[in-house]
Amino acid sequence: MIKKLSKNRQKGFTLIEVIISATIIAVLTGISLANYHSAGQRTELNIFMQQMASDIRLMQSYALSSYEYEDTISSGGWGFYVNNVNNNYVLFADNSNDEAYDGISEHFKTVNFPDGIEVESIIGDLTGLENSVNITFVPPKPTTNIGNNLTANDNNDVIIILKDNRNNITRNIEINYFGLIDVQRN
Repeated sequence: MIKKLSKNRQKGFTLIEVIISATIIAVLTGISLANYHSAGQRTELNIFMQQMASDIRLMQSYALSSYEYEDTISSGGWGFYVNNVNNNYVLFADNSNDEAYDGISEHFKTVNFPDGIEVESIIGDLTGLENSVNITFVPPKPTTNIGNNLTANDNNDVIIILKDNRNNITRNIEINYFGLIDVQRN
């Protein structure tokens, strides 16, 4: 009789086993989706940092090749300007030869920051924290000049720290007086 009862018993999962399995799958899916979203935001900051570094290198290239701005070669070379107030940076031709961005007469291109990304700080060699920085590349070498609107010096380094406010991540771009541009990698 015992053998007969065990033969009639069906094999399968109990309701509790199914509920526990579904709960584990739901928790793992939630964790992976949260990490995927965060990775996408970090990627956006990294892509923007690479774009900014590429634009600075473009200004170096324009200075080396004596690229013309409005049908004349810029006497002061080409430059990059950023401050910690506006959420953009400016590429410019230094027509006034003063190693600084002077406004619309020298304006070449403005690049806006993506939403949620801003300049957290600008750290320079001479005075520490800065509100803005001009980086100019003067042909034919090109000589690299780094300074704010008040001072420029060819023996400075600068670190531009960008912050993604959505997930509180920061990344750095360092430019030294040789013109080497280093993007922090993660």
